[in-house]
Amino acid sequence: AYFPELEAPNDTSLRCEAVALRAVKEVAEAAASDPSADPTKNTLLLVSHSKVLEAVLARVFGKFSEGIETEPCAFFHWRFALDGRHELGDVHDISFHDCLVA
Repeated sequence: AYFPELEAPNDTSLRCEAVALRAVKEVAEAAASDPSADPTKNTLLLVSHSKVLEAVLARVFGKFSEGIETEPCAFFHWRFALDGRHELGDVHDISFHDCLVA
């Protein structure tokens, strides 16, 4: 743990990734049972705290954890791939730095 009884950013990201994987599988299963569904148009919206967004950006997309800055209502498009080859899409009100940010 980061500090006693406080989750480390890596753990936060792992927990978020598990939730996203479960949700994506549920959406895919629902779409598979509907023959008229277009599997390329499945969309899932996950809303979370900026610290969770930062943890995912660092662990999944290799961004420098201490150099991520978010503004209120920040979000990013996570093109989740079941094979683990995720892509980072549009980013809104999030900036990335190679140094510590206050």
